[in-house]
Amino acid sequence: MRGYESASPLERRLPDFNETKAAEFLDATSRNWAEKNACGTCHTNIPFLMARPLMSRSHDGDETVAFVRAKILEYFRAHAAEPLAAFFVPPSAVALAINDDLSSRRMSDATRELFDAAWALQDADGSWHYPLDNMVPFLERQQRYVAYFVSVGVGFLPAEYRASATVSAGVAMLSKFIRMNPPEDAHDKAVLLWASAQNPAAIPGSAIVAYRRDLLRLQGGDGGWNLHRLGRWPRHDGPPNDPEAGSDAYATALAALALCSSGSTAADPQIVAALEFLDQGQRVSGRWYMRSTYSEQFKGYVSNMATAYAVLALKTCRNGPRQRSATGW
Repeated sequence: MRGYESASPLERRLPDFNETKAAEFLDATSRNWAEKNACGTCHTNIPFLMARPLMSRSHDGDETVAFVRAKILEYFRAHAAEPLAAFFVPPSAVALAINDDLSSRRMSDATRELFDAAWALQDADGSWHYPLDNMVPFLERQQRYVAYFVSVGVGFLPAEYRASATVSAGVAMLSKFIRMNPPEDAHDKAVLLWASAQNPAAIPGSAIVAYRRDLLRLQGGDGGWNLHRLGRWPRHDGPPNDPEAGSDAYATALAALALCSSGSTAADPQIVAALEFLDQGQRVSGRWYMRSTYSEQFKGYVSNMATAYAVLALKTCRNGPRQRSATGW
């Protein structure tokens, strides 16, 4: 697999969404991350595992998914006793569960092992706490985000797994945490709207209406969303993040994914505009560019995340969210 230069705003754009190039980029960058770092991470391997099953299959893609999954499991087993396990285990478990489900596989032994560990690491308040020293924004410094993200993954767990006493207790504790710790910004609301598609217990119906309205209010005239209108995260260096700047790929993709998961369709004018923004934003490398929210040192990381989420949004909005089976949970 070829390598890629650091993300740049000067990279030429493609005229329209090219799924093959997106898949090649995600395969290469995710394999590279797994080879160098092994761990699942919110900006590269976790979104890769969620998005890749929605794209055309290839030998390289299947092999990369298997490689990334194996590395995440290997990392978990080597670091399960460390304090940061409460941070990296739950999102990794979610990624494996979504990858299983969207790949039409039964829940794998690896997914079960990581989710079992996640419930064992859950605190009494229903969330997961971990040390924040040396953590990089924006997701890593929001422990609330980890809980909200797990609520997304819960909707992709099979009924027989959810039915066990340990898991049902963990889900109940998580639901209570969300009720007691409501969203603080529009980014939180978008994640919970996404969760509501497969996990209606994540938020009540009245909240869905309110969260959708709040999110739609923040859509820009270019059809997209700006991450720093969804929430405020301070920079470590360089000019501050500007909520009045143009829209970006990650925020637009998350907002579109949330809206299409909670009732919008590809025919709705706001979604048409959002998908046009994403269609026109892909670069010749296959990625969507996004400026780092934290430091210019990390030029490519959030672009990796933006690329996977752009695929998630384009595919979900145009094909509809995954439907639960007739047997439900």
